[in-house]
Order: sequence, then C-alpha cells, then structure tokens
Amino acid sequence: MADTVTFTYQDRLALSPEQDAALAAYCELSGRVVEKLFVAYAAGARINDLKSAYLERFGLTARQFNAIAIGLKGKIAAIKERRAGLIKETKARILRARAVIARLEKRAPHSNTLHRKRRRLATLQARLGRMQSDHAYALTYDCRRG
Repeated sequence: MADTVTFTYQDRLALSPEQDAALAAYCELSGRVVEKLFVAYAAGARINDLKSAYLERFGLTARQFNAIAIGLKGKIAAIKERRAGLIKETKARILRARAVIARLEKRAPHSNTLHRKRRRLATLQARLGRMQSDHAYALTYDCRRG
C-alpha cells in the first residue's frame, strides 16, 4: 500500500434563502438534462446532434451543455472501464461461494445457511451474466459517438 495519505474536505456554504433556491433549481435542471441526455444517448443519438435542441428546450448556454455532456461521457467511460474488473471480482466471488457451499453440504446439508449461500450464488451468477452481456454489447456498440 502506498505511503500517501488522502484527506477529504467538506465545506458548508452560508447562503441566503434566495441563493439556496437558485442553486437547488440549477441542480434539479442539470440533473434532469443529464438524465434526458443519457436516455437519448443510450437510444443511439449523438450528443453533439442534440446540443442545439437541448439549449433551446432547457434554456442552457453552450458552456453549460458542454459541461454536462463531458461529465456524462466521463461517467459512461468510467463505468465501461470498471466493468472488466467487476467481472473478474464476481468470478472470484462465485468460486468462493462454491467452495463454501461444498463445505456446508458436508457439515450441514439441510441448514438455512446452506440455503442462503445457494441463493447468493444464484444472485452472483445472474449478475455475472448481465455484466458479461453488457460488456459484449458495449464491445460491438459504437461507444465513441460524439
């Protein structure tokens, strides 16, 4: 492990009720735009083709839209980058669950613990299947659309 220390800082803003309302409204608008943009992107639209329509529809500036689009692209890229590691981790968990089940089948063949471990294994296998399916789809789907 590295010898570096990570510090996390938090600050509370002293805002007037009007400032708080304005920030809350902008956060709500920004979140709605991100959701709509992701849905359109997932449906196959190019983000840059949606720009002028979103500027007019949501009353955004081009700079605000670009910031939202870049943030969304970053989130999508991070999830895709992490997916291979998650698949590997899930496979390791499945192997471990199978070993625990094999041990429990010998010690307590009709226990609730064994039942719960089998259910957990089924859940892990279903999750792995979904992740592998998503991963295979992402490899065939053009992920670099603008």
